[in-house]
Amino acid sequence: MFDRRDQGLIATVIWGRTKTASLAAVAASLLAMTPMSAVAAQTTTPNVAAVQNDALLYRMKNGDNLYKLAQKYMVSLQVVPHIQKLNNISNAHEVPVGSVIRIPLRFLKYRPEVARLVAWRGTVAIGQSATNAAAPTAGMALQEGMAIATGQGGFVTLQLANGSRVSIPSQSIVRIARLREYTINKALDYELAVDKGRLETKATPLKNPASRYRIRTPIAVSAVRGTEFRIKLEDEAKPSLTEVLEGTVAVNAPKKPS
Repeated sequence: MFDRRDQGLIATVIWGRTKTASLAAVAASLLAMTPMSAVAAQTTTPNVAAVQNDALLYRMKNGDNLYKLAQKYMVSLQVVPHIQKLNNISNAHEVPVGSVIRIPLRFLKYRPEVARLVAWRGTVAIGQSATNAAAPTAGMALQEGMAIATGQGGFVTLQLANGSRVSIPSQSIVRIARLREYTINKALDYELAVDKGRLETKATPLKNPASRYRIRTPIAVSAVRGTEFRIKLEDEAKPSLTEVLEGTVAVNAPKKPS
């Protein structure tokens, strides 16, 4: 459901509920979370068509072949047979110019980005698990795979590398699932996962059409492109409410890994 308005500068995701907690209890909540799996330029590359789901569409140009692409832009030459099979390519050394191939994002090299802690108050724990959770500090850098948990009265504001702002109110747990820039096209890939509570965001417009900024809950994924909006999720059995204040938001059910 969408409800457009002409006011407001916020996007909110609400999921689940938490109880009043000390720093130790807030940190302990990080331990129960599923660990993140790892598989600021905004320049558009003409040869890259788009990102669809978790694969990038690349248009082959003169001089390209799968091994050259893998050597420059992918994690290993060993992924070439997988890409060859996925795209039904008979010869990895000779792919027709203009052909559009699918490359799974997990095969691509990327530059890790960080989110900066710009403000906080109250009880807050930040880390990858309860064993290494720490209290916030000014300018603290948060990387992909880290999580933020807030207790009663706790509040955190982060700034992503592209200028987008993320606020996490009290009694919430948010994980940084992806925070990266792909080498092949300088596209940004940001994904935040709301495990409990709420998340509020004001997103900077994504100039590169291959970039994406997504907010995930257990039952929905919202794709953000320079948007101010609210999402409310009360129960897995009920539909989520998306309120778009400005721009465009696409909401889909999360897909299971293939």
